[in-house]
Amino acid sequence: MLRAARSVIPVFCCAMFVCGGLLVSCGRDSHSLPDLGVSPQSKSVDTTNSLPPIVSAPPTTSGTPVLSGEDHARSDFLVAMAAREKCDYKPSACDFAAVSVQGSQMDLVTRETMTMYTDNNLRAAAGRGDVFIRVESVSVFGSDAAVVSCVFDTEVIVDVGRASGAFDDVVFDDSQRSDRVRWLLELVDGSWRIISGEQLQTLTGGDLCGF
Repeated sequence: MLRAARSVIPVFCCAMFVCGGLLVSCGRDSHSLPDLGVSPQSKSVDTTNSLPPIVSAPPTTSGTPVLSGEDHARSDFLVAMAAREKCDYKPSACDFAAVSVQGSQMDLVTRETMTMYTDNNLRAAAGRGDVFIRVESVSVFGSDAAVVSCVFDTEVIVDVGRASGAFDDVVFDDSQRSDRVRWLLELVDGSWRIISGEQLQTLTGGDLCGF
């Protein structure tokens, strides 16, 4: 089905997917200073030959906390999926390196899909549908990781008419599809990228993810 071929979840004949980790906001830790107030009872103090008090500075944080392996994979997975979705809107400017490992199944299918889009004047229509993603589990094994996610794809693919406007674009595919997928990721130069995926469950024309 063409929807599957152009979606962020392309399908293989061998029931393997190739596509291409939720974004984590990391705030700076705050530490309150101890109460250094002076007692209300004042005393006369002989300051002659007295030494200045030694004050220990409070510990400082080095910036953004380091993510756990699972959170890192989760964050990078979602970044890669967002990059893959952008390719549907601008196929000729697809950032393949942001999506997957070069030469992987995901990379090959993404490139084939974008070539088909470009050759046939197809693209996703802005403001008409979206791709919703929920990460259900993340497992990390050294430089490999597995992410199970549920994706609900409502993008509308159009056959682009004249470049002067969208008024003459023709709807090519407005079907809806949802899939639960187990993705395989690889850590490359400090970033997780998708290499392949296995379809666990699918529903055409509906939302099995509960968005």
